[in-house]
Amino acid sequence: MSTTIPLSDFNRNPSRATRLARLGSVTITDHGIPAFELRVLARPRLRTEMLVRAGVLTPPRIRTTEPLPDFNVDAAVARAIVTEIENEKAARDY
Repeated sequence: MSTTIPLSDFNRNPSRATRLARLGSVTITDHGIPAFELRVLARPRLRTEMLVRAGVLTPPRIRTTEPLPDFNVDAAVARAIVTEIENEKAARDY
């Protein structure tokens, strides 16, 4: 994917241009004439890493390989707990 942006847009928001460059080359024009090319020198190894760098995905806060614990809680009890937590949040105005 190749994108073209004016120099004024690049100067206003260079981080947007770098995010676009992670998806493909970016041509920066000066008064409509191609003047610069922005491209990534080191490609991410994984597609998910590329999407994180482009801002499409958000990485997890904690990386873990352990499975989530199974507490064997009855569905009705779990719903009651969730409802109670939501009511507390509403009361505290979160």
